Amino acid sequence: MMIKLKDILTEFDYGKELFGRGRDQLIYTPGERHKLGIDIDEPNTSAEEEILEQLYYWVIDGSAEDSGLMDAALKILKRLKPKFPEILDPKKSKYDYVYRGATIPFKYILKAKPFTKPMLKARGYVASSKPIEVPTKATRGWVSFTSDPKIAEMFFGSASSWARPKSPDDPFPCILKVSTKNQDLLFNPEWLQYIAHTGLDEQECLYLTDKFIKVDSILINETTPISLDPGSDKPEIRDYL
Repeated sequence: MMIKLKDILTEFDYGKELFGRGRDQLIYTPGERHKLGIDIDEPNTSAEEEILEQLYYWVIDGSAEDSGLMDAALKILKRLKPKFPEILDPKKSKYDYVYRGATIPFKYILKAKPFTKPMLKARGYVASSKPIEVPTKATRGWVSFTSDPKIAEMFFGSASSWARPKSPDDPFPCILKVSTKNQDLLFNPEWLQYIAHTGLDEQECLYLTDKFIKVDSILINETTPISLDPGSDKPEIRDYL
């Protein structure tokens, strides 16, 4: 039976265990239950099944079927994070940081200086050394982060393929790095793998926001072309850092 948005908002019934089974009532192995902090094999309620269905579609193609229900459910789950950390808290995973490929106004790159720490060395990345808030283009109440910075890089492609920014407000490609201790993150990335069962070697979590993201560091490719000063002898971003 399809659960309605008003029912989620009124009362989220999850029984004794949160997501005691996987999507479509998939039974976890004893080892999986232990890892996820699930004490008993408990069938999911209709509300849990509907939320798992939304998460499944988000994991496999990046879009929930019902964004209103998804948004409401995520806010409820965030409140449950202290009670079910093995499922809902990213810091319970094996990862210390998660990453997101993005474009942000170039002025935020300048605010984040200096960029001194080498990252993804073979790809020419350097990282900023101080936390900063950056805007997000999210049209929903959440954005996704991955455990693998190389996958994050794939979201904006080769840095050299981007048009050179000509003003501080022009978009600039980067990788956002966030600690898994961030309170606005939701879901253990390892648990979400149990939801999709796609075989993809990518583990993700969600950052709940529709305005700004508090990042621990910004990663940029120091060879990205830039032309804030047309005709100058400083053709690459590293010349400005």
